[in-house]
Amino acid sequence: MVAPTLLVLHRDDAVRASGDHPLIAHVSAYPTAELPAWRYGDAVAIGYHYWDHPGITAVGPADDLASLLGAIGDTVRSWASVPSSAVAALGPGFLLDTHDWAFRWTTRPTGTPEDAARWLRPEDDDEVRALLSAAFPHASMVPGSPKARRWAGIRDGDGRLVACAADATGRAGTGFVASITTLPELRGHGLGRRVTGWLLDRLREEHGRSALWVDGGNGPASAVYDRLGMHLLPMTSGALPAAHGLVRDHTAQEAPAD
Repeated sequence: MVAPTLLVLHRDDAVRASGDHPLIAHVSAYPTAELPAWRYGDAVAIGYHYWDHPGITAVGPADDLASLLGAIGDTVRSWASVPSSAVAALGPGFLLDTHDWAFRWTTRPTGTPEDAARWLRPEDDDEVRALLSAAFPHASMVPGSPKARRWAGIRDGDGRLVACAADATGRAGTGFVASITTLPELRGHGLGRRVTGWLLDRLREEHGRSALWVDGGNGPASAVYDRLGMHLLPMTSGALPAAHGLVRDHTAQEAPAD
């Protein structure tokens, strides 16, 4: 079988070729010299370096994705994230060490009151660190992380910080929320929904849309994002054939929301 001819794209061209897909736009803000972007038919794949190693995110019709990843899978030593609906088209065993997660985004107001949360100040960073340490010690971002631009939070009647979330927007195009955290003893009172919805709305006002990702097994958080009216794109990540056998760091999980 003749291998399909792929187009190698500039990153901005890849975003346009994807129809300005919010996930492709988000990861395009984290370039890596090791991996370019490719197009085959209506499928687009883009290399990026968000975690501890370069990876590939791809979107498009399942058959086109299968042709694209099949053409690079034996030579590109990396992991790929694809819509879960496309995994069957890749064939059994093509992706190994798979992990399911979801990309969520919105272009509409969430209905969260404008006074539900507020921007925190740099001098609040120690409180944010303390909250994350107590409630979400494996958070993907903490104050001082290069990707964390600023923090939103909720305080109780005594002024105690009880919920927070990071603005981790990489560039204009897709606002991004991460490290959503609520004190464990206060979960179930809607604080996670409030801080998430408030920050999503602020970033949507700035960038036209806002997004986050969530671990596939995080049912409570997924239910919150459903109630906030967010779009859902189930994703699966796994090692391409050239990377089979490598140890993989999975996409960081978000803490349960309420």
